[in-house]
Amino acid sequence: MGAIKLENIEKIYPNGHHAIKGISLDIKEGEFLVLVGPSGCGKSTLLRTIAGLEGITSGDIHIGENKVNDVSPAKRNIAMVFQNYALYPHMSVYKNMAYGLKNRGVGKDIIDEKVKDAAKLLRLGDYLNRKPSQLSGGQRQRVAMGRAIVRDPKAFLFDEPLSNLDAKLRVQMRNEIKTLQRTLKTTSVYVTHDQTEAMTLADRLAVVNGGIVEQIGTPIEIYDRPESVFVASFIGSSSMNFIDGKIENNTLCFGDYQFNLNNSPEHQGKVSIGIRPEHFYRSSEYTHRVDFSINMLEPLGADTLVHGKVSGSDTTVIARLNRAYPSDGPMSLPLYFQESELHLFDPETGKRVS
Repeated sequence: MGAIKLENIEKIYPNGHHAIKGISLDIKEGEFLVLVGPSGCGKSTLLRTIAGLEGITSGDIHIGENKVNDVSPAKRNIAMVFQNYALYPHMSVYKNMAYGLKNRGVGKDIIDEKVKDAAKLLRLGDYLNRKPSQLSGGQRQRVAMGRAIVRDPKAFLFDEPLSNLDAKLRVQMRNEIKTLQRTLKTTSVYVTHDQTEAMTLADRLAVVNGGIVEQIGTPIEIYDRPESVFVASFIGSSSMNFIDGKIENNTLCFGDYQFNLNNSPEHQGKVSIGIRPEHFYRSSEYTHRVDFSINMLEPLGADTLVHGKVSGSDTTVIARLNRAYPSDGPMSLPLYFQESELHLFDPETGKRVS
């Protein structure tokens, strides 16, 4: 059984830093869960507590049927893949992958079978006699994953494994990791600060901020309905726009505009209005119109990020137009949006109100 259950985990360091504040997670067997959040939010610390590399102040950790609070890392039957690969430079690829099994006293024939099977899966068969220094970054990362695979662990733990790779190789390797996890069906917990990586890899995301999990759900659930300003601003590329407004008598007011709401929240008064750049449209088939003055263009090829302001508002917002906008085009234009793609938050608590 490879399920992992965290119950009210707390981690307080001797200097008083409260890194993890009562996190509970129920990770299903075979699931790919991604912990995503900014640097210093506690996600790597949480991963290390699962591995046993960090002790916890309070709470319980279960791996499979067993409570492992006091179990050493070596006996938790998990495998961790690190950012820096952690390969032995003087050993061949074969010996790096075999090392952990050899230390456990596994027979040579079984080691040979496991290493060659993993090498075939990872397309490393031609590199088994090479040293790490003779490999590319992507190949080294495959070796690190191979060393984890041969152990047949209950779970894989990935600590930002792709952050040292260039952008093109990161895309390739994340696809390989996802394919590998689906093939092996091994429970996996993956830490990253890259929300694109998180969205593409995860069965479920846990968005971590300041030592707590702000929201957990599938990538699409979190993209479509973020429960806080933090989650809304962190998930999505480019980031969600926020405009100050208010709700009065089922009417949404911001800038020079007032719009009747079909689904007005109970919340009345000031609101922070969230709208994603890709949810501004040039077509009048959408419900509501605003006039948009353009300050700057960011051409991306297939589409363009248009920076500007909505009439009557001092807040700069971004519209992602779904085709290249000409640099000599009009510097003001009407944009349209629909109520169902608005996100309304309480400006004081940062929590969703609609």
